[in-house]
Amino acid sequence: MKLIKYFSIAGLFAMLFLIWIGCEHEDIMTLGDISIEDKGSSLEIIVEPDDGIDRVNSLANAINANGDATYVLRRGGTYYVEGKTTCNYNVVIKAEPGTGDLPRIQPIMDATGAMPSYIFEMYANSRFENVYILSKDAASGNLHDRAILLNKDSIRLELVNSYLEGGTSATIRIQVKGCKVYITNSLLRNVSNPISPSNGRLVDTRGKSQDSIVIRNSYCYNNTGQILRHDGSCTKYFELSGNTFWHQANVQNIDCPFETVIQNNIFANYAWKTGSSPDAAIWDVNISPVAKNGYDPAKMKITVRNNNFFNTADLEEIFATTPLPVGQYRRTKLMTDATAALVADGRFVYENNFEEVLTFAYRPPLPVSWIKYFITNSGEMKACEDWFDVDEDGIEGIKIDAMYSFKYPMTSKSATASTTGGPIGAQW
Repeated sequence: MKLIKYFSIAGLFAMLFLIWIGCEHEDIMTLGDISIEDKGSSLEIIVEPDDGIDRVNSLANAINANGDATYVLRRGGTYYVEGKTTCNYNVVIKAEPGTGDLPRIQPIMDATGAMPSYIFEMYANSRFENVYILSKDAASGNLHDRAILLNKDSIRLELVNSYLEGGTSATIRIQVKGCKVYITNSLLRNVSNPISPSNGRLVDTRGKSQDSIVIRNSYCYNNTGQILRHDGSCTKYFELSGNTFWHQANVQNIDCPFETVIQNNIFANYAWKTGSSPDAAIWDVNISPVAKNGYDPAKMKITVRNNNFFNTADLEEIFATTPLPVGQYRRTKLMTDATAALVADGRFVYENNFEEVLTFAYRPPLPVSWIKYFITNSGEMKACEDWFDVDEDGIEGIKIDAMYSFKYPMTSKSATASTTGGPIGAQW
């Protein structure tokens, strides 16, 4: 492999970030399972960090200068992305080998004070591996709307062993059709918009039908919106397997992939948001997009199995002490009648799901005041000033010896509840 070292001034603001070591249990997909071909070229570029003063955009400059390639970032380095960064090349962006702190990718506003609503706009295939992406402007402290925008039909995005934090709209927004998104062994947190909490999505299709969206063996927590916003599109394949979701406040609408697999996950304090309908259900499937997008509704399939859905005592205490306004209801019904009909004809398989309250080793706190405000004000949050995001130590980033931990007792039912008899939830 040809190796090029891409120089800039060494980073002055390097901070400590979590080191990911993927440890997949038997249910967890390997990249081979989804047949992802190699990307980039045989060219490998070592990119030295920025300092944020005399040097920014070293990563973007290296990509623009060298095109299709693998870009290796220094552990402990910070890479500032200034202004609008458009990528037209097939790239792999990853940390150098070793055990140091993850390289940090962070936006910084330009000399005019302008900052775009995303960090990367992708027009080709990309893979991010062992990196930390913080969607918060380094100069102003303002949050960006989203980390990554896909803007060309049928491209692919992979996030592997990576940590993504922040964003007021979505982590990933797809503006086009036919794309593939694979998230494995990663962590996504604080994707939130406390005053507009229908935002804060992990993946947003903007109503465009995609090829496949897969999240496996990942921790996703403290996010205000949906895991995936379909918005009437029909993604060919949607999968959530072996993940731990904590305080994913919005219900996951199914409207509607052609094939859906949701299995071996932990959903703690999930879909608690109140609504205006007494018949609101956890599983509300709308299959109309399937035929509209050229698929046969008779052949669609939804599988939800071997998941643990539970609320913690502190969330239940909030509801016990906070009266619901007139016309507001908790989502206590399991399925709508339309969804139950899909179960009856075999297109929706719902089995081996259960409720077991787990004690995690070091769980994040709930934003109690924010939740109470949401309940009391029927979800009208524009005047809310209460905090939502969580952080272990008040310092940007995460330290390996202080991260939240969702490990749970191996004597629990969840420890042997997967489709193959192993533990459910993310396992690293």
